[in-house]
Amino acid sequence: MFCTKCGSTLPDGTKFCPYCGQKMDAPAAAPVPEAPAQSNPVPPVPEQNINVTPTPVPPQAAPVVNPIPTEPTPKKKSPVGIILTVLVLLLVAILGVGGFILWNTTKATTIHLNDYVTVSFEGYETLGTATLDMDYDAYGKALAKALKIKDSDYERLDTMEVLVSAKLQEIYNEFNNVKNMVTLTLSQSTNLSNGDEVTVHFNMDNETAKEHKVQFKGEDMTFTVSGLESIQIIDPFENLTAEFSGIAPNGTFSYQYDGNFQGINSYDFYADKTNGLSNGDVVTVTISTDDTYLLKQGCAVKSKTKEFTVTGLDHYVTDANDLTAEFIQYAKSEAEDSIVAYTANSYNENSKVKDLTYAGYFLLTKKEANGWGSFNEYYMIYKGTVTNTNFAFPDTVVYFPIKFTEVMATSNGVTSNREGNIIGTSQLGNNYHTNGYSNPLLCYIELASSKVDSYNVTAGDGMEVFANYSPIQSISDLSAESIQMLKDDTTTTLITKINADYDKEWHANNFEFYGLYLLTAKNQGNDFRSNNQIYVIYRARVSTDRKNDFEPTMVYYPVEYTGLVNLPNGEFMYSAKNGIIGNFTFSGHWWSTFGYNDQEDMYNDLISVKRDRYTYEVSLAQDELQSVEENTENTSEEATEEAQESTEESTEETTEESIEETTEETTESTEESSEEFSEADTELVTLTLTDAGVNKIQVIKEIRTITGLGLKDAKDLADNTPSVLLESISAEDAASYQEQLEALGATVTVE
Repeated sequence: MFCTKCGSTLPDGTKFCPYCGQKMDAPAAAPVPEAPAQSNPVPPVPEQNINVTPTPVPPQAAPVVNPIPTEPTPKKKSPVGIILTVLVLLLVAILGVGGFILWNTTKATTIHLNDYVTVSFEGYETLGTATLDMDYDAYGKALAKALKIKDSDYERLDTMEVLVSAKLQEIYNEFNNVKNMVTLTLSQSTNLSNGDEVTVHFNMDNETAKEHKVQFKGEDMTFTVSGLESIQIIDPFENLTAEFSGIAPNGTFSYQYDGNFQGINSYDFYADKTNGLSNGDVVTVTISTDDTYLLKQGCAVKSKTKEFTVTGLDHYVTDANDLTAEFIQYAKSEAEDSIVAYTANSYNENSKVKDLTYAGYFLLTKKEANGWGSFNEYYMIYKGTVTNTNFAFPDTVVYFPIKFTEVMATSNGVTSNREGNIIGTSQLGNNYHTNGYSNPLLCYIELASSKVDSYNVTAGDGMEVFANYSPIQSISDLSAESIQMLKDDTTTTLITKINADYDKEWHANNFEFYGLYLLTAKNQGNDFRSNNQIYVIYRARVSTDRKNDFEPTMVYYPVEYTGLVNLPNGEFMYSAKNGIIGNFTFSGHWWSTFGYNDQEDMYNDLISVKRDRYTYEVSLAQDELQSVEENTENTSEEATEEAQESTEESTEETTEESIEETTEETTESTEESSEEFSEADTELVTLTLTDAGVNKIQVIKEIRTITGLGLKDAKDLADNTPSVLLESISAEDAASYQEQLEALGATVTVE
């Protein structure tokens, strides 16, 4: 006989299929001869009603069992054999059912995800969208079956019963945990066109799923986009007109929409910024439209943003490279005209400016576009040497700044406002002053660096050297050249002052360098002018030819300089020269002079009274001079004078060989005699100075009187002996000049 469910061959009379458990309704078998009665009859085999889930078994897997013969055999069967046969069949049935149960409880159920997934497309060409669709009902039932969840329990998972039933909560949690072990993704879901391909990717956590006897399978699925409707792609910015106006960096942006697309209006556009603009800035305009409405009209926008670069604005100049050659030439011409006009109107007939040349520029631009003041300031700077033919002041190099404001680059070139006259003022000496700056560092401080809080500052064409300076804080910070410059300038200052204030009967003999006092502010500030000061001190023995005026006295002349700095190009500079410090009256007389006659008084006035605010350093020129820092007892006037005389006799004159003069070199030719002389009537000779002697200052004054030379030239002759003073002069004049010079201690020859 055969199983009606799985088709397996079974012995006749089998009530249950040992392979699938199907109950068999077999026909009655042919009568079998009645067996003899047995003394120990075998009890009938009870029916097996095993509740298992039938699983088809391939026929070839069934064991081979010989069928029971349907014909009676002459040989009688033994009751023992019948019993054994029944027991064997029963054992086979039990083993088959048990093996099936064991196999069914250990095997993981496979769920093929591809059976439940599809992708749909909708929308318009280039803007199509893909939607991942999954048959969650079928997938949920398959998963519930794999997890052995009863249909009745599965149907209740979406009801409120889950909240009150612990069993349903447990089933619900397991179901959702396993379901979440699968995630699906699309390679692309937007901006699709017909013919594009979209791929579904499966991500499965089978390592965890197998703990629930579930296995997922899914292979990537590719779908071709189709069915999208064609739309019109429009560029809304095609009809948007943008305009920039105003002056950078305060330019403005405006726009106007002139399109006729239904659903787009001017108020749909907005810009991220509309003012405070400069050339090169980027303005982004965004359109806010109802995409759904546009799609219903069969159209869509190509892009929702567009960038506009600011161009064409007139702009304030912020970089010197923006200045055109034409503007620079204009500024130079204006500066020259201003300086010439100023000197012609303000200088007297004895003063003038020579060697006027371009010195550089400052360009200041505001850090904030708004606020008080000009947006930019441009200073065109010239320099020239200011002179006076009467030697009322030394020749002085003066810097003349001319100011321009609101310098602007336009389509017609660079324009500006010209402001006022020459900026700044400087003292030249003896109550003479001029517009401009005799100190270029002070020019930079006042016009440029003092405004760095509000302006960006650029200096160029030579003026940039003054932008980086280092304050002098020690005498060692001064180079030998810098000290020599100070000494030369001090010598010139003293000679000029002595020549102006001392009459011919007063003499300053043995003029020599004494030393330096340097004071450095304890609190260094941004204004270099107050950070330090130095005193360059010379001394000379002052006497008079008039009897009973005053006794010969050693006078110390300190000249004060402030704001000493080193520049990056190796130059040294100071901000101001404050002249000779001190004044005293000669002992026992009413005559007075500038300077000091007492070292301790000078030290006290220049150093001691300032020690709460300054540190100090003293450098003396001669070792035999006793340090004035020591509190020595005052000696008698006679003893002091003897010590000074001794020092003078043992000290070689140290008047400096070169002095940087600041007065104009004006050589005048000697007036010729109104009478004509023949070579036969007059002997012409040469007057030569071979030694200036100890009274060099008086000798220089006399040389100027004799020759008509300027101070610098006269001093050069006195310093560089032997030197020819006059040539081709009469012997009588030469003898007169020789007498005058030798009376002052000089040595003169006539040849």
